[in-house]
Amino acid sequence: MMDDERERHSVPGDKAEAILEAAVRVLARRGFDATKIEEIAREAGIGKGTVYEYFDSKEDLFERTVMHATWMYAGELQAAVAAGGTLEESLFGAMVASFRFCDDKRHAARVLLNSPVGRGGASVRAWLLGFRREMVETLTQAILRHRGPDFGRDPAVAANVFIGALNNLTLARLLDDPGARGDAPEAIAREAVAIILEGFGREPEGSGC
Repeated sequence: MMDDERERHSVPGDKAEAILEAAVRVLARRGFDATKIEEIAREAGIGKGTVYEYFDSKEDLFERTVMHATWMYAGELQAAVAAGGTLEESLFGAMVASFRFCDDKRHAARVLLNSPVGRGGASVRAWLLGFRREMVETLTQAILRHRGPDFGRDPAVAANVFIGALNNLTLARLLDDPGARGDAPEAIAREAVAIILEGFGREPEGSGC
């Protein structure tokens, strides 16, 4: 679905792609309100008028930049989930991919963190909602594929629990929380997935309220 939506909202041409990449970098540094089209054009090495050949307005460019960053992130997560031979490998791969996205594509990650959904209009809200639904469905299917129909829990709820943990740990890494960035992505992901799969264990006897 994300690929179909991206094709519907995409702007053709290498120059448009260069403008989107420049917009990601500038928006990550400056924020949406402070960013000017002139700055994005300068970052892309083109004139201001060229931007308007591909995008109708600053708002249009903003919306498509958020969609562009979302598509990049979604593609990496979905590929990681699909590559896992077991549920543990799928969850581990998705978490590492999310951490690596923060580390390697930090500008795009910051655009997603800072994007004010309310000002993006219906198209951005629908896009982000579609992304969330697709990730829940991708993980739900991975759970059913690896654990079968007798999983014993609601797989959609389980998928949401994992996404909640993924989002929180990714946010901590993106915000440069020392506790989140002190270890390698693989070490954090391995510990988090173990906790999710094994749970917290039973309370020791006599420790109840």
